[in-house]
Amino acid sequence: MKFMLMMNAPRGTGDWAVVNWPPEDLKAHINFMKQFAKDLQEAGEWVGGEGLASPGEARVAGDHQAAIAHYGAAASGTTSIPERNYLTTKAARLSAKRA
Repeated sequence: MKFMLMMNAPRGTGDWAVVNWPPEDLKAHINFMKQFAKDLQEAGEWVGGEGLASPGEARVAGDHQAAIAHYGAAASGTTSIPERNYLTTKAARLSAKRA
């Protein structure tokens, strides 16, 4: 089984303003991601890691109907109101593009 782990910022424009993070927060984030990758490598589960685009530049390609369904399912499964609003908005925008 394969998974894709994506990081997102469910508030604002979707772009992470890491330049505004306190240096200790940025360092902690980077150290966490390095350790997480190491743990996956040691477990034989690491496939690769790429910085594909900033969140504001990301686009959905492929099966838009499936993406809309997955956004809806994720929105239904979260207890976070901001995250639910973000996911619902993403589904609505994809639906509008298809219309």
